[in-house]
Amino acid sequence: MESGKILTAVFGSEAQKLKINNISFSCYLLENGQRVLLKTSIPKTFGYDGKSENWLFEFLMHINRQTPVEPVILEALSKDIAFQVKSGDGFAKKSGISPNLFVEACRAIVKANDDGFLYMSE
Repeated sequence: MESGKILTAVFGSEAQKLKINNISFSCYLLENGQRVLLKTSIPKTFGYDGKSENWLFEFLMHINRQTPVEPVILEALSKDIAFQVKSGDGFAKKSGISPNLFVEACRAIVKANDDGFLYMSE
């Protein structure tokens, strides 16, 4: 793959989400076979209504102050997967993360909760 090349989504849509029980994800399949979750859909899966695209990274940094979060997770979350989707006559740029990274981030949150480091509201 060329350095700096923006990959194009070949499948996926914000209108047609992947649904698992009562949780919905906006996900895409990129031209190189890579799967990504749309970063802006992640806070909503946790019931957070904020506007920050970096919410998951910021939340894990907050947790990291109380109990260690694997540095590899934090590093990976600090780097977006840039891609584009067909939009009208052109393309719209999007940011995503790997589904595997999302699972690892969820594990870190569950561990922090199990260890008593999250407030009820979190």
